[in-house]
This record gives sequence, structure tokens and C-alpha cells, in this order.
Amino acid sequence: LHHQISTGARFQVWLNARRNLIEISDAVAIITNFVSSHQADGSIMNIACPFSVPVPELVRIFETVLNKKANFESVAAGADYTIDVRQAQLTAARLGIAFGANYVDNLIRKYYA
Repeated sequence: LHHQISTGARFQVWLNARRNLIEISDAVAIITNFVSSHQADGSIMNIACPFSVPVPELVRIFETVLNKKANFESVAAGADYTIDVRQAQLTAARLGIAFGANYVDNLIRKYYA
């Protein structure tokens, strides 16, 4: 999205698609805690943000961060999916990682502003 919007290239936005974004340092902290506490021994653990963001919302965030209007066509496509992140969310809370309302906006600003 960053490249498409920053270059003005036309692209499709799937209206029903969602993406899950997590700061790499948050993922590392959660994984490190799982491994060091042996909580993940013999288990499959999902490490993700507790919420996924609709792609149209990601486009809006990038437009704001880049101060540039996106050149896109809306398409009625895509789907949502559920990720069980209960264990990761509990660990994140213990570590002081807050997945608040501005989490994704702040994440995008960190790397693209």
C-alpha cells in the first residue's frame, strides 16, 4: 500500500479483506516470554494483534500518514479470518504491550512517516 499510494499507482482495494499487523518488537517480546517460560513447549501459539484491520481503513491511514490521496478501485472481494491470540494477548498484557485504538496507526507512522 505504501508504494502504491506514494507513487500514485492505481490499485484495487478489496472491501472485505482484513490484515493483521503487529510491531516486530512486540512479537519478539511475546515469543521470548513464551520460550523462556516454557509456556509454548509442545504447543502451537499464534502471535498476532488481537484485531485485524479492514484494508480500506489501512488505505485511509496511509493516505493520512503520506498526506496523499490513494488512486484505487473498490472491489467487493476478500474475507475475514479469526486468529486465536488469547495466550499471546495475556502475555502481552503482562509485558505492558497495549493493543489500543491507535496501535495500527502508530505502527504505520513509525515505519512510513
